[in-house]
Amino acid sequence: MRNSIIYFENNDRIVVGNISISMPTLVELQILSPFNGLVLQRIPEDSKEFNDEEQNSAGQDLIQKCFEISAIIQEHNKIIRKDFLQLLTNLENFNNGKSEIYIRNRDELLGVFMRAHFPDFNDGENSNINFSEGIFTFLSQYFISNGKCADLEITTTFTTNPKPPCFSDLEQQLKEYLAKPFEEKLFLLAQQSMNKRKGHYDWFLMQEFIENNENHIQD
Repeated sequence: MRNSIIYFENNDRIVVGNISISMPTLVELQILSPFNGLVLQRIPEDSKEFNDEEQNSAGQDLIQKCFEISAIIQEHNKIIRKDFLQLLTNLENFNNGKSEIYIRNRDELLGVFMRAHFPDFNDGENSNINFSEGIFTFLSQYFISNGKCADLEITTTFTTNPKPPCFSDLEQQLKEYLAKPFEEKLFLLAQQSMNKRKGHYDWFLMQEFIENNENHIQD
């Protein structure tokens, strides 16, 4: 996973993502921080193939798109939650006896939802990113995992609440953490975000990335 972690800076925030698929015909990325979960895919234009440089460029494009969409979801989480759950209810009430009918009904409802909340992310006939599919899948899985009563909260958090090292160990652990290359810190952050496993430097990662990002989001 180490070589698949990419990032960019946005107003002093570090935006981190993981490229889960990188092939000549498809690049897929999941955002990990400061928002967690949204996955987007990009295919080449005109049925061509990506070369190595274009795959890297596609990954950078996807992480920025994931960040922009996730920021909209988090900023308008209450109305987006309400409208998406209503979309699911309406879809369940339709006659979806055949898969093609379900897909047609879903796409019609999803089109209205996208125009209301994500007007700048239009799939279009020639789009090489299926934004609506990515957003629908992400929100559906979110409420499957957390329940339909859950708030739509997608800012990155640690599942464990890391405590600072004891005072006697703080100086040594801080020296060890500060000595790590920036890319290694991002790798550790990505591991925590994806695997939800307690790590030795979680408290320092939270201070540098999570808390810092949350302060900028609130600003």
